[in-house]
Amino acid sequence: MSAIVQAAQADLLDRLGRDRVILGEAARRLCGFEPGGRDGPVAVVRPASAEQVEQAIKIGRLRHLPVETRGRLPGWSPDDLRDAIVLELSGLARPPAIDIGRRVATVGAGV
Repeated sequence: MSAIVQAAQADLLDRLGRDRVILGEAARRLCGFEPGGRDGPVAVVRPASAEQVEQAIKIGRLRHLPVETRGRLPGWSPDDLRDAIVLELSGLARPPAIDIGRRVATVGAGV
């Protein structure tokens, strides 16, 4: 495993916590890769807020790693997830919130 991948994984664990970051064999299995293989994602992140999504994207940019988003795993093609930080966003699904006074609608992690 490269130093960049190890640094990205350490950053994700530090900023998001062990309950939100899945690494290694568990991440490979979630993304549809063969068990025991060498290929797979850097990490699977299950964010609970827009702030956690932002943190994961910042870490990807800082470490020059692609960030792929998915609503459900495994994806159609696990090859797209190889060597990437995978954001599994199904936990962000929630009903839209509309603030008429501020004229803002929040859906999932977006405003």
